[in-house]
Amino acid sequence: MDRTLRRRHRGSRTPPRSGQGAAPFVARPRAGLLLPLATACALAAGTALGCAGSAKPAAPTVDLTRRPDLEAYAYRCEKTGEAVSRYDAKANVMWVSFANRTVRLEQVEAASGARYASGDVTFWTHQGEARLIRHGRSERCVQDLERTQIVRAEARGVFFRGVGNEPGWVLDIGPKWITLTTDYDQRSFRFLTPPAATDATSGAKTYAMADGRHELHVTVTPKPCRDDRSGEAFPEAVELVIDGQPLHGCGRPLD
Repeated sequence: MDRTLRRRHRGSRTPPRSGQGAAPFVARPRAGLLLPLATACALAAGTALGCAGSAKPAAPTVDLTRRPDLEAYAYRCEKTGEAVSRYDAKANVMWVSFANRTVRLEQVEAASGARYASGDVTFWTHQGEARLIRHGRSERCVQDLERTQIVRAEARGVFFRGVGNEPGWVLDIGPKWITLTTDYDQRSFRFLTPPAATDATSGAKTYAMADGRHELHVTVTPKPCRDDRSGEAFPEAVELVIDGQPLHGCGRPLD
């Protein structure tokens, strides 16, 4: 074989036959099949896979506003407005809702109080106050007791709340129960919710209940009402009679 033929043989790209020391085949990605990092992370978000630095506070998969087992508190924050924390004692996690956003936070070490964090959000509570920290910016939040009671009532399914004074009382109407707390939380009554009788002219709804020991008669009328102590305006007036004792106040539907 002359030199020209030997050079052509050495430069041949014909793969060696099986059994002649063939190297294992390694597939190489073809152009156009590699995903950008952001796209790959997005596709992995629904699996156990993930990308470093892409973690964000988890969003809830259930309606937390209808879970009475969670310990809920409402706060008024300096910039954000209302923030609601809901603590799950079994899982030792806290859900915090603010600015049309709800995030799941894990408990982390704190010098005092209770601190929960995940991603760019931290919520730090201590003696009726809290610090909401987002993207490194902190703001003070103060517990709102009235809103806390309403949030907890909503979790129990209450759709209407009435309040009054002298003596102070609170009426909650839900799909199953009507509860009345009066004499500044000294007395409490609970009745099965009866069908409401609606007046065709005024639109007033009346509930009449008795359990063998107590009787309660409630009338809710859609007309402007103002609390005689705080001056707060309500869309409906409430009149009730518990065991012959008349009480007057105001009320509103709960979201």
